[in-house]
Amino acid sequence: MSRGFDIGTRLGLDDINLLRARGFEVAFRYLGPDAAFGGPKGLDGAEVAGYLSRGLGIELIGQKTANIPEYFTYVQGLQDGRDYRDWALTLGAPLGIPIRFPVDTDMSDPATEANPYFNGAYDGLDGAYGLGVYGEYDLVEAVARHYAGVVTTWQTAAWSGGRISELADAYQYGSIEIRPGLTIDLNIVRTEPKWRLVRGIA
Repeated sequence: MSRGFDIGTRLGLDDINLLRARGFEVAFRYLGPDAAFGGPKGLDGAEVAGYLSRGLGIELIGQKTANIPEYFTYVQGLQDGRDYRDWALTLGAPLGIPIRFPVDTDMSDPATEANPYFNGAYDGLDGAYGLGVYGEYDLVEAVARHYAGVVTTWQTAAWSGGRISELADAYQYGSIEIRPGLTIDLNIVRTEPKWRLVRGIA
């Protein structure tokens, strides 16, 4: 088990060093070009090099917008899967590692409502990368037990009613300000990141 963080801001080496010194071992970061976000949110090559050179593992997030139930169609999933596959390849992400697709909303029946989207994302990834899922307790429980295409799950405390799934590979539970102007989300990571080159460098 290790300490992880996620953030929607591109970090430089000084901040990466600070996080490493604070004991963080895994970075959950977004894929995508700046134009898609309107600013420097997406992971780039320099940030990748910073994490890997300091011994942090990298976990990939694929999210454009995912906060309304109507988003989760097969067609949208297919397009997202293709886009994130291409962006991961551009970054040199190792083949086969997972990309996590968030369900950033509360669904009345998460076991079925998001399935068309996940099917599309799985097809769009085309075997190049694994399909991961982020969401609340009921969603994680459902896909971990019944959806063979998902290789990793990431639970958020939001909408989970205080429940923590034992099936979640990572658990996002709060946030903290590391320095003025830099706030990260906190995560417990139960599995070893597959994108990691060096260990033990502070």
